[in-house]
Amino acid sequence: MKHTLVLTLIAGFLFSSPVAEATPDISTIVSKSKRALEEGRRGTRKVVITVKNGEDVTSEWIARNAHKEFEDGKGALLVVLAPENLKGIAHLVWTPKGKQSKEWVYYPQTRRIRMLTSLTAYNSVQGTDFTWSDLGISDPGGEHRFLAQEEHAGKQSYKIETIPKEKRYYSRIVSWISADNFIPVQRDYYNTDGKLWKTKTFENIVVMKNITMPLLVCMKDVIHNRSTEVHISDVCFDAPYIPREAFFPLKLPEASLSPVCAVPVPEKKQAD
Repeated sequence: MKHTLVLTLIAGFLFSSPVAEATPDISTIVSKSKRALEEGRRGTRKVVITVKNGEDVTSEWIARNAHKEFEDGKGALLVVLAPENLKGIAHLVWTPKGKQSKEWVYYPQTRRIRMLTSLTAYNSVQGTDFTWSDLGISDPGGEHRFLAQEEHAGKQSYKIETIPKEKRYYSRIVSWISADNFIPVQRDYYNTDGKLWKTKTFENIVVMKNITMPLLVCMKDVIHNRSTEVHISDVCFDAPYIPREAFFPLKLPEASLSPVCAVPVPEKKQAD
């Protein structure tokens, strides 16, 4: 009987310890996922945004997007190019080194540069199902909790829960993050009543210049049967032609004429 007890304790130690050691550190998962997404956003790209009501397309617009890091901080700029009535709308996020991000939006119709607050950052982006914060450019912050390691949408994933600092828009966010590349697979957003409201999926994952990135991000409003698709193309990493001035708030009225909106010339392949 004693020998059986000893063997049971040894077996429990041998087979339980590795599982405990394999439990992911939540801060590592979150930081690696954030870094993976930021890597994929570097440089410039074309963005086509399609809004649907059920299966019917209600609007579509085209934009250029740029992300670049400088000695004093990093900037993210989104400029709408079409349709004509939305052309020139620009959204800027500037994150000074070691400080909190600041956001601005410019509307040509009013000719005003508006600084976004923690509340206006959750406003809908031109009638889409994304808020300015949902674009993933700014981090609303919150407390993260590891829930499980499981297969989700065909991928081994880390399931985590985030409780936002500000609960006036989302009460909780549940994410599945790919265990192999740390790109999110899906995020579920719950409203203030605790009901599932929106689901964001990251699809068409590709590797370009050793950088893994999604070429399609879809946000679906499951309550109102609406959705918004963001299609990414014409990616140019690093974009050395973009100056620091392109990320000045006072330059937003001229954003549609900046180098951010220039279509990059394809790189020539070197001869063997």
